[in-house]
Amino acid sequence: MPEINWAEFDEGRYEKMIAVLLNTIHPGSERIDGRGGDRGRDVQLRSAEGVRLFQQRYVLGRVDSSRRRHIKESLAEAAKHNPLDWSLVIPIDHTEGELKWFDKLRSQYPFPLHWCGLTWLNQQMALRPWIPRFFLWKANDEVVAALHSMREDDKAYRDGSPDALERIRSWATKLNEIDPFHVFDVTSRADGSTAIGVTPRYRGADLDRPIVIAVDAEFPDDEAGSQAAEAFRQSIEAGTPVELPATYIKSVDVREGPEILRGQFKGTSLKISQPGQSDWRLSGSLVVRSVDGQVLAKLPMRYTERTAGSTTATMAGSDVAGALTIRLFVPRDRSPGKMQFHYGESDDLRPAQALPALRFIEHLHAPNRVEVLLDGKRVGEMVPELAEPLVPAGYPRLIAELAEIQEAAADYFPIPETLDNDDLQAIFRTAALLRGEPLEFTWNELILGLGVTHPHELAKAVAANTEASVRLVGPYPVSIAGHTLELQRVVWHFDSARFGNQEDLEARMPFLLGEEIRAVLVPGSVATGRTLPPEGNAPN
Repeated sequence: MPEINWAEFDEGRYEKMIAVLLNTIHPGSERIDGRGGDRGRDVQLRSAEGVRLFQQRYVLGRVDSSRRRHIKESLAEAAKHNPLDWSLVIPIDHTEGELKWFDKLRSQYPFPLHWCGLTWLNQQMALRPWIPRFFLWKANDEVVAALHSMREDDKAYRDGSPDALERIRSWATKLNEIDPFHVFDVTSRADGSTAIGVTPRYRGADLDRPIVIAVDAEFPDDEAGSQAAEAFRQSIEAGTPVELPATYIKSVDVREGPEILRGQFKGTSLKISQPGQSDWRLSGSLVVRSVDGQVLAKLPMRYTERTAGSTTATMAGSDVAGALTIRLFVPRDRSPGKMQFHYGESDDLRPAQALPALRFIEHLHAPNRVEVLLDGKRVGEMVPELAEPLVPAGYPRLIAELAEIQEAAADYFPIPETLDNDDLQAIFRTAALLRGEPLEFTWNELILGLGVTHPHELAKAVAANTEASVRLVGPYPVSIAGHTLELQRVVWHFDSARFGNQEDLEARMPFLLGEEIRAVLVPGSVATGRTLPPEGNAPN
């Protein structure tokens, strides 16, 4: 790649090229229009961890006192955003004096400051030669010529020239070396046709070089047609992905955009999507409030997808466990937005992990309102509109009780795919026990292994064999969806019991201290009893 002469620029072209460079390095980054005051950042990259800021300066000489003052003012404004770091992008390497000054600035802020100078810029441009080639070396003419040739070869291939496919692929390779806005790819379909894909290199590339199309579509008056028409409308208005088969498309007229796409196409399918945003993250939360403003539930959220259409911007994400997913629709005219919710459980989702989302869902109904917070700041409020409940009535309480049982037993497993009536009864009864409610039971025999600690008293009890209440402390097993859990130190109270093997015990007398004996207890006058909460869990 030829050496870049940074003196060839005017400030506007420099800023445009550096903005494209930063957007290409960080595809999810956003530009800030300085005409409204950029507050110390020309480009920002937001994520769940915070925001990274980039400030451009077109300086060819040295950073004198006037320029230093302006940089300090920009940095002070940027600091108000509490960034993860701040980078000064400037086409000169610092002198020793400039480095000393910049190091002093570094000591005044809690976040890192980076000087991205001449060496850094040349390295980044060398890795992405299509950017300087387009802005400096008249590659725009090459792009137009290559696109024209690519289109001619595409027409030849469709007319039956098999060797045109390789020429199309070579043109795509060439375009990817010189077009800073789009990535071109060519795929062969099973029916022998080709698909030429055009994808923006970064978020906002479609604004730098927009693609304008007119679509003549016809949707049949049936369920599938209505769904396709709604998906198409959402794609245009909100930027959501859509793919329509040729049966719905009468024609596509590409009026502005890369030359290879321009013109009218008939009998073609249409796929509209936005560039990947694998590095974009944003943290936030949803708060449900009652009509009187009381907070009923709050759910932390992680947003990983965003789109924008003609009338609406959308943002999608999920709670930390991935159980509740949401898509926010925010109109550009600031009118009330709307939300779409979906609840789903992965194979390894444990009850305790699902609880925050389920407790939120319990309150997700009118007249309650949902408040949207991003980075701790309130950005909107919406009334939930659900065609049907996300989960059955009572389901959040059921999962909460299962989580409580697992915690008490220190035994954890994912939410079962199905729960039969026996499982439900086991959960209800065990949860009631943990709440301090006694569980009534009947019994007919209890076999115990006893270690003799008081031989004389035991012998007297066996000889008399009078019925008496018995209190034992031991485990409480419960079976749920094929899993056996045990609560420890549960109190078992038998209202009336006596020895059922009196003769065997009398034959072993006298008992010896430390001896192990087998005692069989049977009901006395009544065969009832109660299970009481584990010791330490009983209510006062």
